[in-house]
Amino acid sequence: MNKRIRNTLAALSVIGTIVALYTSASSSSSNETNSSEPSITASSITNSTTPDAARLPERAELLVAPTALTQTLPMVQSDTPRAAWQVIQGAPQPFAVASAVKEKVTVDLSGVELGTAASGERMNFSLPDGSSVVARVEHTWTEANGDKAWSGHVEDNADSDFRILVTQGSSSTFASINTSKGNYSLESINGHGVVYKNPEMGDVAPHGTTDYLVPGK
Repeated sequence: MNKRIRNTLAALSVIGTIVALYTSASSSSSNETNSSEPSITASSITNSTTPDAARLPERAELLVAPTALTQTLPMVQSDTPRAAWQVIQGAPQPFAVASAVKEKVTVDLSGVELGTAASGERMNFSLPDGSSVVARVEHTWTEANGDKAWSGHVEDNADSDFRILVTQGSSSTFASINTSKGNYSLESINGHGVVYKNPEMGDVAPHGTTDYLVPGK
């Protein structure tokens, strides 16, 4: 009897050992399967400097916030004055001006669409005495006949109320510029013109002369 019990216990011990070995093998296989897939953590996603971050599975991309690829930048307009014309020293005048004009200079406007200046733009105007003034465009419009026109103010340190008026047609351009040094005019045809200082009253009608008409005489 004792021998039979010992044999039974020995058989049970062998069976228990086999079951334990099978369970251990199954657990090891499961761990190896789980360890073959990388663990995804917040630190592994944000740390983009490590080589492992470049090999993350595709589903990790869903955890990363998308970044903007484009950005709308505001348009910046240059405030640098644009030359309205080029002075041509010694060039013949394209047409004659009044004999009373003392200061005048020939200018070239070819390639400059003076009448189409934009509102807010600054323009530089060279004058016969070698100086220049800057004016800022304020109002622009188109005349009934199609001429382009604009008005603005001259940046004059002596006064802020000096004005400018420009009109450009199909072949001619006119401008009236008021400054603290006097009033100037531009007359041009086909891109070439004359800028001159408007004569003072004393230049047109010398002192002591009659500058008026009496009705009936």
